[in-house]
Amino acid sequence: MKLLKIIKEWKLWLLALLIIYSLIIIHPFSPTSGVLIEGVRSPAPKELEVGSVITGITISSLNGSKRALFRVNNLTEYNQALTNLGLNDTVRVKYRSEVIPYNYETREAIAFRPVERDNETSIGLIVGEVPGSNLNFGLEIIGGTKVLLTPNRTLTSDESENLVEVLKQRLNLFGLKEVPVNFVTDLTGNQYVRIEFAGASEDDVKLLLEKEGAFEGRVGNQTVFRGDEIVDVCISGVQCTMRVEPVYAGTGDSKSVLYRFQFQIDLSQEAAERFANVTNNLSVGECNPQGCYLEEKLDLYLDNELIQDGSLALPESIKGEVMTSATITGTRYTMKEAQDEMRRLQAILQSRSLPVSLEIVSVETLSPSIGEEFAANLFTVMLLAVLVVALIIGIRYRSLKVSLPIILIIIVEIISTLGITALIGITLDLSAIAGLIASIGTSLDDQIIITDEVLAGRKDKRRSVKRRIKEAFFVVITAFTATFVSMMPLAFAGAGLLRGFAITTMVSITIGVLVTRPAYARIVELIFK
Repeated sequence: MKLLKIIKEWKLWLLALLIIYSLIIIHPFSPTSGVLIEGVRSPAPKELEVGSVITGITISSLNGSKRALFRVNNLTEYNQALTNLGLNDTVRVKYRSEVIPYNYETREAIAFRPVERDNETSIGLIVGEVPGSNLNFGLEIIGGTKVLLTPNRTLTSDESENLVEVLKQRLNLFGLKEVPVNFVTDLTGNQYVRIEFAGASEDDVKLLLEKEGAFEGRVGNQTVFRGDEIVDVCISGVQCTMRVEPVYAGTGDSKSVLYRFQFQIDLSQEAAERFANVTNNLSVGECNPQGCYLEEKLDLYLDNELIQDGSLALPESIKGEVMTSATITGTRYTMKEAQDEMRRLQAILQSRSLPVSLEIVSVETLSPSIGEEFAANLFTVMLLAVLVVALIIGIRYRSLKVSLPIILIIIVEIISTLGITALIGITLDLSAIAGLIASIGTSLDDQIIITDEVLAGRKDKRRSVKRRIKEAFFVVITAFTATFVSMMPLAFAGAGLLRGFAITTMVSITIGVLVTRPAYARIVELIFK
């Protein structure tokens, strides 16, 4: 009868749904064969996206005399396949993408030819091992380089956002996408930029941050300016033109709103004259409600490769004009899209050199083998913590019906915390895992308070079980509030180095007070009723 009542409880159904959802998010049983695409640049086709998994490569010669199919199960097989590739060959990449959780679709990309880059044959892909779950482990576990930089002066909010965007765009242009770049300020006001490169060495990182690409703008097939001829890109300032504003198109029922962005760039006199000479020979092409444009666009190139979405329409008003100050404009459907596109273009135009000087504060490099050992030790410690807790509870209460729910709730809380951190993209570094281990103790404390109140109520009949649980929850919620508030400063202290510990702890105790503690209290109430 008690079991039937427990099954009917909505709080327990909520607990079950939470753990099912967490397991779906964590994705612990995903296939690990193949190699994961971590970065894409020319000549790889756009359909090969970051996050897809390469499972095979077909190499064919132009005359059809050679055709070889290579299965790709790991990085070794991927590298072996590329050793058979020549500049005159064509490549087809077979890859899989996850449509919905645990449902995969296999496709084959269009054929393309490799290029020579840095004296090597390249297909424009940066790849890595396929992770066994959606958990985002830190560099301490997967290996790589963590760089902490500081600007040579104090930056405003706009300048810090611009710096992060320029760094991200710089990394993207050189083929490294989804690299975490964070601007953080510690409690004393010191400003830092933290960048984490998975699988990169210290020398690779320094070279990438110092590298200057051959950046240029072309109209048709003629170069109108180079990176060193861009004197300034407007970011902030009184004399700086930069804004996003709504513009209206159409009339009556067909009237629609778009958002136009514009910002100013300053060119050298030589570049301005070259730009005027080239545009003076162009005819007017397309016209729309926003105006008429020249027949050619301004195309942005890096190392002779067209930057993705790097073509800008040229209004007819600038035809043949010598302008050392030009305005870049464009429209998008929402204000956020317009702001994002403006920042992206500003970052591209600045990507040849950084807007402020950065000094390297620290560079920490960890090998994957050490990281694997770290991970094994940490999860061993976590398992031992749960076992020790189970032993202490067994000795304390000498009852399986008391100790078993406590242990199960702790396990559910750990899985749920991992699920939520995977959902919101929290990196599980050493501090985050330490927070997860610490949350075991917090969970145990709260459940012991609830259990002791209920057991004491069996001896003292003057107060009901419900009333005692309410009194226990007053202590639980007070402890939750104090812990949550005390964790908030840690999320920003020390250049954010303790952010993982703070956020993991806050996620865990929030899950506890909203879901697992009420569910446990109801289980105990029904058991001892």
